[in-house]
Amino acid sequence: MLRILSSFVIVGLALTFMSSAYFRYSGNCKNVPHYRWENRLILLLSKASDHQLVKKQISILEYEQAGLEERHLRVFTISSHHVQHLFPNKSVDCSPWEFYPALKKSLPEFQYLLIGKDGGVKLRSDTIVSIDQLFSTIDAMPMRQQEMRRH
Repeated sequence: MLRILSSFVIVGLALTFMSSAYFRYSGNCKNVPHYRWENRLILLLSKASDHQLVKKQISILEYEQAGLEERHLRVFTISSHHVQHLFPNKSVDCSPWEFYPALKKSLPEFQYLLIGKDGGVKLRSDTIVSIDQLFSTIDAMPMRQQEMRRH
């Protein structure tokens, strides 16, 4: 009986260690709330980071980096086990659920979210969003109107 109990304890400790090693982050997580009032965010959510719609959406956004910068936009991909900051392309030191606390337990096949500077979802789509749709949505926002008047 003691041998069986010891085996369960060892297996439990091994699973705990493996899961913590798999999801090891530094605690320096700059998550969605961190960007509030400074940046608008585009979150490309997908179960798989190589999903065709994610790739297509990234290729559309790549060519409009000046417009993204002008509108204080940061772009992130979020897949089941990874968060990636695009433009510059670098990994984010957070789990998907740490990065976007409102994330449901399972990710959709594809979802595009535009998060405003106030932290609210301004646009949600299960399909590709054109640059015209993105920029016209942002440019109609009261905060963006103020930004345009100042410059």
